Amino acid sequence: MPNTDETSLSPVDLWQLYIDSGDYLRELTDRTLKKRAGIRLVDYKLLHLLVESPDAINSGELRMGVLSHSLRISPSRLTYQINSLVKQGLVHKCKADKDRRGLAVSITDKGYEIFSEAYKVYYSVIGDIVFKNISNEETAVLRNIYAKILDATHIYDKTHHGEAGA
Repeated sequence: MPNTDETSLSPVDLWQLYIDSGDYLRELTDRTLKKRAGIRLVDYKLLHLLVESPDAINSGELRMGVLSHSLRISPSRLTYQINSLVKQGLVHKCKADKDRRGLAVSITDKGYEIFSEAYKVYYSVIGDIVFKNISNEETAVLRNIYAKILDATHIYDKTHHGEAGA
């Protein structure tokens, strides 16, 4: 474990602490969602997009490419996840509304019910682990730090790989 004394924390130790805490939080959240809501974290994130993204709110569906990009998973991995959720009756695959060439996904009533329960579980876990342990001021600092990191990753991606996500 890296040295966590803030006066001697090297950038590498700081980054490792961030990675370790994020990995453990994702694993713990995944395990808790599975136990208490019956779905995995990746399923929760997918359903969350289908419920709360502006495109899904406007049209009731999201294209597979948008989901793949938003979740940062490969199209083949997304197809596997979607097929699993279709078998459970949580989502429905359909032709994309606008051009009918691509595939889109919409959430079913059962999917919305499961998502609603999972939402409570997810925010309970995050609240208990993260937000009960940091102040409002620390939350604001983290928001600024993560926004800077996210902006820098988009700039790096465009500079080194063309358009982000391309």
